[in-house]
Amino acid sequence: MQASAGISIRRFTDEDAPDVSRLILADLWQINARDYGTVAVNALAHGYTPERLRQYARQGAIYVALLAGEIAGTASLQGDRVRNVFVRVDCHKQGIGTALMQHVEKMAQQQGIKRLFLLANLAAVDFYHNLGYVSITEITEPIGPTVLTLVRMEKALS
Repeated sequence: MQASAGISIRRFTDEDAPDVSRLILADLWQINARDYGTVAVNALAHGYTPERLRQYARQGAIYVALLAGEIAGTASLQGDRVRNVFVRVDCHKQGIGTALMQHVEKMAQQQGIKRLFLLANLAAVDFYHNLGYVSITEITEPIGPTVLTLVRMEKALS
């Protein structure tokens, strides 16, 4: 699917797993470590190996955003939940995250889903607010030996 400004979005394939894993791990270390620390990022990293991503792809739809033919972002839709939205740090502020979210929302609408929810990390709350998501509650989620603070957000789809 063509998104905008040279961004295209397609379904994840098993061959994408190493590149998507590297992208997510880089984001975790460069963005999320600021809010959550190294212990949390180490614990989270185990969930984003290439094999784990291949398993996730069998449980829901994973999409990748391409910019100039290279994977620049990813997002997942599992039922009515948006998960694992990551954009390469060097590609931030180029519309990739927005294009991914619009694509996920369109796919959800095609499945008859009327409302989406997600658990936003602290660094991403403003991004989702700008897309029309509303903060519902702050939650804590145990991850390894630590706890993450996340914000449950929802959006009604038109």
